[in-house]
Amino acid sequence: MLNVNGEVIVVDNASTDDTRVTLPVHFTEMKWIFNSTNAGFAKANNQAFSEAEGKYIVFLNPDTIIPENYFEELIRFMDAHPLAGACGVRMIDGTGNFLKESKRGLPTPWASFCKMTGLSDAFPTSRFLSQYYLGHLDKNEFNIVDALSGACLFARKEVLQKFGAFDERFFMYAEDIDLSISIQHQGFLNYYLPSPVIIHFKGESTRKDWKYIQMFYKAMDQFLDKHQLSHTGFLQSFLKAGVNIKTRWEAVKLRRKILNNKQDSNPEPVRLSILGDDESCIEVKNSDISIENPENGDRAEKEIVLCEGAQYPFKMIIALISSMPGQKYWIHARGSSALISSQDKDQQGKAIALLKREN
Repeated sequence: MLNVNGEVIVVDNASTDDTRVTLPVHFTEMKWIFNSTNAGFAKANNQAFSEAEGKYIVFLNPDTIIPENYFEELIRFMDAHPLAGACGVRMIDGTGNFLKESKRGLPTPWASFCKMTGLSDAFPTSRFLSQYYLGHLDKNEFNIVDALSGACLFARKEVLQKFGAFDERFFMYAEDIDLSISIQHQGFLNYYLPSPVIIHFKGESTRKDWKYIQMFYKAMDQFLDKHQLSHTGFLQSFLKAGVNIKTRWEAVKLRRKILNNKQDSNPEPVRLSILGDDESCIEVKNSDISIENPENGDRAEKEIVLCEGAQYPFKMIIALISSMPGQKYWIHARGSSALISSQDKDQQGKAIALLKREN
């Protein structure tokens, strides 16, 4: 186990499965908060924050996997950097690709314009055109940045107490940028660290539907109003118009995706390679696994199942996935009775239950 004295507080935001019935029985050492309605990302995290007693606070999404050395390394870093109010780490998706939101600049009018028009994607390493994701900063080097991701944010509790953590006016999205700005206003710094690396499946906790699109861009609109990042009414109106246009374009792409999924009615089965020691793989090997490839079967004939255990701890699994981005992986944690992966082009997490093989 970790050589860290800590506590785990889980906020269930009105889940629709049997989480509140089954998990507390198996994880009795955790603190559980059950909401009768979805309170939103900011409020739910604040609920946990109000109960937390530690010197440091870690806000962590449910669709993440962290390595065994995560806490020790970040505590060591924060202890050595007293002006660090918060830090974030390099995040990869389930296929090993770097997630650009691991380090971000402020969504100024110019930075937002470049992001919305695709200029940032066309010139990903430009200091001038890729300000939103700080593309000019090497992802393999640690740097002071403006904004961190709320998916995995390590913060100093005494700093958050100065302003009350997340602004609950943001139901979901933009609240992590807002919190990062508040940390800077208190005279502290936000750091991006290239190590340790975590997996963020990016999307398992939210459905990419029309409601999500509206929620995301509403949050950006709220953020522009709160911080008034543009100094003229013209620029402010220009950005809001851009947000509305982007919202409609995302809706068009969503409709196309739904139609494409309906057309792919006969997916090819996937062949699996199961890696890990026998003890950690036993649950997978003794199960009937039915995985269907959401893409063309010829393009992904084989996928790899990495079983967490003595041979492959999470630290090694993450390193392996990072070293070979693009391959499709499934990850099995001991005792989880499920596999999780990022299988579609949007890198949304997908979990499947392991079924017992009938003799």
